[in-house]
Amino acid sequence: MTTRKRDSRIGRRYRWNSLLFGAPFLAALSIAFYAHHHGRTDWFIAAWVVGLGIAVTGFVRQQRLFRRYSCPDCGGRLENPSRRPHEPVEYFCPRCDVIWETGLFEPDE
Repeated sequence: MTTRKRDSRIGRRYRWNSLLFGAPFLAALSIAFYAHHHGRTDWFIAAWVVGLGIAVTGFVRQQRLFRRYSCPDCGGRLENPSRRPHEPVEYFCPRCDVIWETGLFEPDE
């Protein structure tokens, strides 16, 4: 019989990713504003380029975390067949016979 379990680690993964890329992005942004205030165009452009690279990399990694979900019990890669707006994001593991509830909902299209 299929059981339902709540994945409590998914929020932690997203928070870590946000910190991992958010803090360096804010640092680059701060350097850019400091450089702009002091008339250092070369530092300003470099900081914006680095900041943009960090932001894009963080966004891509966040999307990969969302699309590539692994079963917390067996580690198998799982697919989410339901992608309708406002429905909960859940993953079914056929090996463990478990439906993993993430606590996330599919956004509007």
